Amino acid sequence: MPTFIVDGYNMTRTIERLRQSKPHEEREALIDFVKRCHPQGSLQNKVVLVFDGRSGRVLHGPQSACRVIFTHDESADDWIKRYVDEDPHSREIVVVTADKTLSRWVRGGKARVISPQEFLGRAKSRQAPPASRDKENDDALTEELKSIWLKK
Repeated sequence: MPTFIVDGYNMTRTIERLRQSKPHEEREALIDFVKRCHPQGSLQNKVVLVFDGRSGRVLHGPQSACRVIFTHDESADDWIKRYVDEDPHSREIVVVTADKTLSRWVRGGKARVISPQEFLGRAKSRQAPPASRDKENDDALTEELKSIWLKK
């Protein structure tokens, strides 16, 4: 199962619809996006959102579709590099970033890299268009099923 490591602020500042006026609003927008759209594919695939700095306000609880990491005195890039370096299954890691320097380093560590746009696109491709409904046939089917199910 892949683990998606998202360079948090890099993603929120790269994708226009995630940009907000305050950092905590950007974090919430990203968390909400992951929770609603599941760009990681299966809910079994892990998502780790990595943000520079100290813990800020995060409104989603532990039942969220993703884990949120604040790096404190370390940059998000350094945290991601360390994670890739220390994980014995680095080939199953997918780092989401537009940072070219981080991307080169991660690929050298045998993990994969995708852009924020590609991560966003994975979510869009999973959202099926609403099915068109034929009200007349729905009613006919309902009447047919009523006659079968309600036989006495």
